[in-house]
Formats: sequence, C-alpha cells, structure tokens
Amino acid sequence: KGKNSMEPAAAEGKAAASPTVNLSHSQEQNQSDASGMSMTGPCEVCQCDATLRCGACKAIFYCSKDHQKEDWKKHKPNCSGTTKKPSKPTFNITTQQVPPGGLVMPQPTSWSQGFPSPNKMYEWFVDCYRMRVDDDFAWGGGNCHGIYNPEASKNDVVADLLIFAKLSKKNSVIPEGWSWQSFLDQALPLIPYAFEKSDAREKYGGENVFSAMTGGRSLRLTGEAIYGTVVTSQVESELHGQVRYEVMEAFRSKNPFRNEALFADVGGVPLWTKFKSDLRLVKAY
Repeated sequence: KGKNSMEPAAAEGKAAASPTVNLSHSQEQNQSDASGMSMTGPCEVCQCDATLRCGACKAIFYCSKDHQKEDWKKHKPNCSGTTKKPSKPTFNITTQQVPPGGLVMPQPTSWSQGFPSPNKMYEWFVDCYRMRVDDDFAWGGGNCHGIYNPEASKNDVVADLLIFAKLSKKNSVIPEGWSWQSFLDQALPLIPYAFEKSDAREKYGGENVFSAMTGGRSLRLTGEAIYGTVVTSQVESELHGQVRYEVMEAFRSKNPFRNEALFADVGGVPLWTKFKSDLRLVKAY
C-alpha cells in the first residue's frame, strides 16, 4: 500500500512485523547531518559500507533490514532509543490545542458526532489509537509501541492502550455517556493488527486533518488532541509523560491489575482484566 519496505507495520488483517525500530536512510553519503552525526558507517553485522541507521538511536549502521533484524537482540540492550525509562518531560500544551505546527480541535468531543451506530463510534476510536501507533513509527523517528514492538507481551499491549484511554479521559476527548466496556469490546479483535493511513482511507473514504475544520472528523487530529503532540514532533506532552510514567511503573509490578486507582477513570479493573485475558496477539513469524 505504498509503505516503505523498511517499516514493520502491515496492513489491517496482518500482524506488525519486527524489527522494533526502523532503518533511517542517509540522504547523502560521506557527509554529516545537521547534528554532526556521520551519514555512513560500517554495517554492524558484515562491516560493509552502510547508509541505513537504527531508527531509534541513530547510532548504529546496517546495510539491510535483514542485518538489523539479525543484530537486534545484541543491539537492543544498548540502544539509547529503546532503553530509556519513562520520564516526566517539560513540554507543555493546553488541553484543546496541539503545539505549534498542529491544528486546533473545534471541540474535544466533536469527533463522536454523526456515526450511524454507537459501535461504529467505538470502532472509529479504536482505529484512532491504531493509526497513532503507526504514525509514531512512520513519522515519529521509529517510536515503536503497542503491537509494533515484536517482543511485546499482552501486558505491554494493554498498558499502551491504557495510556491512550487515560489521556483521552484527562484531555476531555471522551463524550458523555461513554462506555469503556463497549470500547474494549470493539478493541479486542482489532488491536492485534496494524492500521495505517491507507487503511483509514480505504475504510472511511478519506483521512485528512483539515476535515475536522469543516465539520468532519480526523483520526490523526483526534490522536494529536489526545496525546498533546503532532505526530512529527518526536516529543511528549507533559501530561503524556506523567501518564506513561504512572502506567509503566504500575506494570513493572507482578500484578498491575491490583492497582484499582490506575483503572478507576477508564472503567475499572474487571473490564481491563477481562480484556487482557481475552486478548490474542498475532505473531508475524
């Protein structure tokens, strides 16, 4: 569907594939980029000249996707782009406006209007999360989370969706009368599969951030209102950092589902416990 072959995500109905991070093409050989980083280097596996870099740390070169996959287990513990602990960044935004370069949401809950049925509304919101996962990989410097991490456990996937849910609530994107049970029911069969912009166009007849300015809705723009940052910013909002830190700290414990306060604003522990129990991840290989 026009996706770069170096990307791990598959179209809807196909599992996201490894590796965890993407390979970034250097634009010119034997030069340095704006940060002074070398644009070429020896492949970590075969030592031949390479112009592809680990999309997370940007420090290691590979001549091919296959060699990156081969080296991933060795490189992952030392990859600065994937080993950082959750932090509380200082990037600030307002609730209803994304940072400079983004667009203002007319109303935080405007996306929820005009669906033919409640189930379609919940399904669309699940797709909002799924597309943000793909956007963060494709446009966010190889930021892989959720199913885009090939080593993700069920707990990892649940934690990632929980962050999305809690941010949605805190940023007032959830409409009145919302049912977290219905949201998770729609999420269960969809979460294991990748969903990109081409899938959104095929499923919904289009996907354009400007459509929300004219009475329509946009998956990407709604996602930016939820996370507080545009997909290309490669930074977290302060609230996102706080919520991610809270969730990841809880999920480091043996049983995060004992933390009732963590789930209180998104339907409660029983709903999310059942969701995890019923979730079936699809392995790409």
